[in-house]
Amino acid sequence: MHLVKLFFFNPTSYFGGASILFSRVFNHFKNRTTAFYIDHEDGFHTQNSLCKDNILFCSQPEEIKKIISNEDTVICVSTQLNQLISLLKIIDRNPKVIIWIVHPFEASLNFFPFALK
Repeated sequence: MHLVKLFFFNPTSYFGGASILFSRVFNHFKNRTTAFYIDHEDGFHTQNSLCKDNILFCSQPEEIKKIISNEDTVICVSTQLNQLISLLKIIDRNPKVIIWIVHPFEASLNFFPFALK
């Protein structure tokens, strides 16, 4: 039986409401399920987390590829969607993706230029 994992994708060094929210939600889930946070080495979550377990780095796609499968789920803020798509192409994986829109402006189709084609 395959254990489904939950990945939080928000690689950013920006300190803001979405970064704090994503980090807190990850911290909630990491003790309740198998969860990972994908960040930059100098990213907000990496720098501010007391527990460095289960943090993966965008710059190490081979490490992510070893852990993620097509049955897993990735939660991604809408502002990072293009970066997530690029990473998934590199690692040749197709997990379920939940796009978390944290600001009303992000719900606009103008925010997703690829959706207008």
